[in-house]
Amino acid sequence: MVYSIKMTSPTDVWINGIYKGQLNSYFPSGKPYYGQQGTISEVVNIGTHTIQTRCNGYTITTSANVTKDGTFRLVLK
Repeated sequence: MVYSIKMTSPTDVWINGIYKGQLNSYFPSGKPYYGQQGTISEVVNIGTHTIQTRCNGYTITTSANVTKDGTFRLVLK
């Protein structure tokens, strides 16, 4: 799941090079639940996945290693 705790502009999100949507809201306190509006949730296979975000002309790329029955949260600050 990808979500933001602080936001100044909408943020576009790609997972493994595939556009998944745009974050337009944020969660300054507490963690949202999986699939909650304002998050991007994606079911992926076990393995390493690339997550890329773009906002205000800046691009950030990171990776996440998902294990069996594991979950991954990318929190944008």
